Amino acid sequence: MKRILLVSTQDQAPPHSDRREVLRTIADALGGVEATVDTVLFEEMEFVIYNGEASIRNAAADCDVREYDLVYVKNWKAHQNAASALAVYLDKKNVRYICGELQNFRATDKISEAFLLAMNGLSYPDTYFTVHSDSLPALIARHTTTLSYPFILKAVDGSAGQDNHLIANEQELLSIIESSELAYMVQNFIPNDGDHRVIVLGFEPKLSFKRTRADESTHLNNTSQGALASLTDLASYDAAVLHDSVKAAQLVSREIAGVDVLFDKNTGEHYILEVNASPQLATGAFLDEKRKILDEYFTSILEA
Repeated sequence: MKRILLVSTQDQAPPHSDRREVLRTIADALGGVEATVDTVLFEEMEFVIYNGEASIRNAAADCDVREYDLVYVKNWKAHQNAASALAVYLDKKNVRYICGELQNFRATDKISEAFLLAMNGLSYPDTYFTVHSDSLPALIARHTTTLSYPFILKAVDGSAGQDNHLIANEQELLSIIESSELAYMVQNFIPNDGDHRVIVLGFEPKLSFKRTRADESTHLNNTSQGALASLTDLASYDAAVLHDSVKAAQLVSREIAGVDVLFDKNTGEHYILEVNASPQLATGAFLDEKRKILDEYFTSILEA
C-alpha cells in the first residue's frame, strides 16, 4: 500500500493552534485515498550525513522519509533550514512532495547547504542535526558507534568561527545547548593542520590560501579568530579539490564564493566545509591579490 507523510511544526504556531491535530484532521480527510497516512513534526525528525550518505528519519514512526510515496510539507517557515534540506533529500530520492516553493530555498544556512553538497556527491563531514538542540543528546546516543567525543558543535547560522565549539564530553555539550537558544549541528572532528579557502569567481578558481591556527589552544582556523594565512598555488592542489570547489559554488549558485576545504592530516582526504557568500574580499589578508581578481572578474563581465 502507498504511504503518505504529513509534516508540520508546532514552533511559531498561534497559541490556539495544535498543529498535530491539524495534521490528523487532514489525515482523516484522506480516508478515501488508498494509502496509509503518517504525521510528524519537524521537531521529531533527525538529519544525518554519515560516510557520504544522507538520511532524514521520522523518529515518530521510526523510518526514513524516503520510504514514503508522497510528502506534504504544510508549515515549515519556522524551520526553513530543515525544510530546505528535506526538499533536497526528497528530490534526490525521487519522492514526490507537495510544497514546490521549497525548491527556491536551497542553501539558507549550514544544514541546508550540507544536504545540498552531500546529496550531490561532495565529501562532507559526518553531520547530525535536530531542529531543537535539546534533542541532540538523544540523537548522539543513538549514534555512538559512528560518533564519539571530541566532536564539533556549531550553530547552523554561525559565521567567522562564532558559536563553534570543540566538545570533549557530554557535560560540555549540555552546558552549551542548555544556555543557548541557537540551533546547533554536530560534526565529527577531522584532524587537520589548518584549512584552505579557495576563492571562486564566475565558477572558476582564482585564488587560494591556507589558514593555520596560531596554536593548539583552539580548533578554529578562521583568520578572524587569530589564524595565520599563507597564499597557496592553485596548481598545487589535486584536480579533484578544485573541481569540487567549483561544483560546490555552482550548487549554491554563488558566482562569488569562498569555498572552505579541510584535509584530514591522517588520510589526506579532503572535505568541503562550506561555501561562503561573503569571503572577505575587501578585508583580511592578501587585499592586493583579491582586488586584482575582482577587477578582472567584473571587467570580464562588462566586456562579454
